[in-house]
Parts: sequence; structure tokens; C-alpha cells
Amino acid sequence: MVINNYFSMWVILLFIVWLLMEKYKVCGWNYINVYYLSLILFYGYIFFLVIDIIFRKKEYDFSFYVVSIIIHSIPLLILCKKESINNRYALETLLVIFILYMVYLKSKGKNLVDIYLKDEVPRRWKDIQSMEII
Repeated sequence: MVINNYFSMWVILLFIVWLLMEKYKVCGWNYINVYYLSLILFYGYIFFLVIDIIFRKKEYDFSFYVVSIIIHSIPLLILCKKESINNRYALETLLVIFILYMVYLKSKGKNLVDIYLKDEVPRRWKDIQSMEII
């Protein structure tokens, strides 16, 4: 398992970069809108969990399950708290990041089905320890 194969990691990393850019008013921060990405991060993960737990009958460590849901909801919660919800440049940001992600997967010889349905995904804390960062 490679941790950066997951779209969630891409979105979380971009969200952190965007937060830092916004805080320090780095040129161009206002052209990045992570709203749609944050929605996909949260609702996409919930959708994945439903498929994985209900239909594929996979089991998760409860604490891992809870922490992963919290992690996937944090960007959306922060946007709500900051009242930064708008869709200006959100679609453009989503398309650019998703296209880059698909190009990355293609360069690795993978696709979305491989990553989320065929390859093993972390479901326990010990699975995280065995993951490669790059």
C-alpha cells in the first residue's frame, strides 16, 4: 500500500497548503477553492465505507474507523467554521487536482478501481505502519 495513491491524501495536503497560503496571504491563495474537494473528501469516504463495510463485508478497527471519519471531515468542518463556503474556482480546482491525480495513477499503472477496490486499503492501525509514504 502506498499512502499517496489515495485521493484523500491529495485533498488533505492541498487543504493544508491552502490554509497556510490563506493565513499568510500568499499570492494566488484566493484562486484555489477547496470546497468541492472537501465535499468529495467527506462524502466520498462515507460512500467508500458503505461499500467496503456493507457490500464487501470488510471489518475495521473501531478506533481506526472513527479517527478516519474525523480526519475526512475536518476540512469541511473548518470551511464551515470559517464561513468560507462558496463555489468560486471550486470546480476548476477540483478538475485540476483530479486530472493531476489521474495522470499520477496512470504513471503508476493504476486506476481508481485498482486503488479502491482491488488493492488492500488500511482498515487497522497496523496497516498504516506497513504503508509506504512514496
